[in-house]
Amino acid sequence: MANVEYVFVWNYKQKKLKSGDLASIHLKVYFDRNTRRYIDTGVEVPKEYWDDKKSYISTRHPNYNRLHKILRDLKSGIEDYEQKLIDKKQLFTSMELNKFLSGKSTNPDNFLEFFRNEINSDNTIEHDSKKSHYTTLKNLEEFSNGILALNDINYKLVVDFDRWLREKKLKQNTIHKRHQIVSRYYKRAEKYGIAEKGSNPYSDFKVKTIAGSRTALEEFELISLENFNRSLIDEFTRIVLDRFLFSCYTGLRISDSLSLIKSDITPSDNGLILTKFMEKTDTTTGASVMLPLRLLFAGKPENIAIKYMEENKDIPYLFPPMTAQAVNRTLKVISAIAGIRVPLTFHIARHTFGTALADITMNPYLIMDLMGHRDIKTSMIYIHRSAERTKRQLASVNEWWGNEN
Repeated sequence: MANVEYVFVWNYKQKKLKSGDLASIHLKVYFDRNTRRYIDTGVEVPKEYWDDKKSYISTRHPNYNRLHKILRDLKSGIEDYEQKLIDKKQLFTSMELNKFLSGKSTNPDNFLEFFRNEINSDNTIEHDSKKSHYTTLKNLEEFSNGILALNDINYKLVVDFDRWLREKKLKQNTIHKRHQIVSRYYKRAEKYGIAEKGSNPYSDFKVKTIAGSRTALEEFELISLENFNRSLIDEFTRIVLDRFLFSCYTGLRISDSLSLIKSDITPSDNGLILTKFMEKTDTTTGASVMLPLRLLFAGKPENIAIKYMEENKDIPYLFPPMTAQAVNRTLKVISAIAGIRVPLTFHIARHTFGTALADITMNPYLIMDLMGHRDIKTSMIYIHRSAERTKRQLASVNEWWGNEN
């Protein structure tokens, strides 16, 4: 049997698209003249970021590294499985591909193999999340010396793994995340019928999280960035500053900002409305936000959106393409020139948005809706921090008044 061929194709159903419209990338698995499969990678790009000659995403795409990782992991995962079958003198058929994609091709006695195959074949996991999943798998492999059967996973093993993670001096929230990921794949094994239903030891094992630091800009710092002397910076730095300010007013993460296209912003009777699917979580559990740009912060985000929609008529994205690394590197330069008390990172913009909403509205449900939180507890963190800030400010007033007397 000839080797199976793999090639990525864009818009393989040849749908009619307008300029800037997104279309899916599929992996075509070619078995023979009569047998081929098209696997949806979960990645969508506009025509201008597809390289027909190379049958791949153009390196000009602002999220090229992340999307390349998704495509590469899918293809290499299938190729690895094909090679395992070849080594066993078995045929890699369309039916075997179905087994692999459903996660049922794994040896049920080997949880580590199951874990790895599931990561490789799951295209809904965002790039940063997938890195965390691989790190968790690496931790589990090191802890178990590379041998871990599914029926070995019990409450005692989870407790021992927890102790091992703590001996590695990992932070509390990182440990929580590691356990959360292991539990996720054990639950999946239950759903596939590989593990006995109801046997997940994490049903009884709980790990607490602690509130992380949420650095946000003070109002005067935000104003100083708005009034920044732009003659001191070049064009690229100016665009990074506007992108950062836009997220201070909308709460978008850097992944959301980089993938923001003009069609995400639509007109209404109350001004422009930004509707965005938040990219932190995978596409099966993520949340959408709908932001009335004119009603937020006296219409400042709407003004920025209009400006860049007019300036960038020839590209589908609101802001010109750039990498996350370039954005954060440039923000460090901006914070140094502007004299901001902390080195800027893009996530500070999101925390500035949440903090401002808490200070102004004290409404956790509004924060939850506008920031795309899936748990009200996350929104309440901003409320609690706002209350603590108020106490500190009132304490300062009290001290000042006492000194005056």
